Amino acid sequence: MRRCESIVSLAAVLSQRSACSQRADRIINEYRTRKSKKVAINSNNTFANIDIIHKAQEQAREKEAAWQRRQPIEEARRQSEILQQRQQEEFMSVWDLKDGYI
Repeated sequence: MRRCESIVSLAAVLSQRSACSQRADRIINEYRTRKSKKVAINSNNTFANIDIIHKAQEQAREKEAAWQRRQPIEEARRQSEILQQRQQEEFMSVWDLKDGYI
């Protein structure tokens, strides 16, 4: 009886290790398939046009200026007030009382 229990426990350990090994193999294979080859960039075509570079720099400056202009504290306060108003309106109801029932 003792031998049977030890064989069963060894079989369980072996199946766990096998499953772990298969899982690791699957992860490795997925990683290998996800790796992509680098694409060669022709810098003469991509970066040679100075006008495109200046336009990109100007767009970056405009985005940065827009980000600096925003006022996060005021935006947060406005959003908080809107949320509070919505929550209060959820609990409000309108009652229509007719003169005959008062």
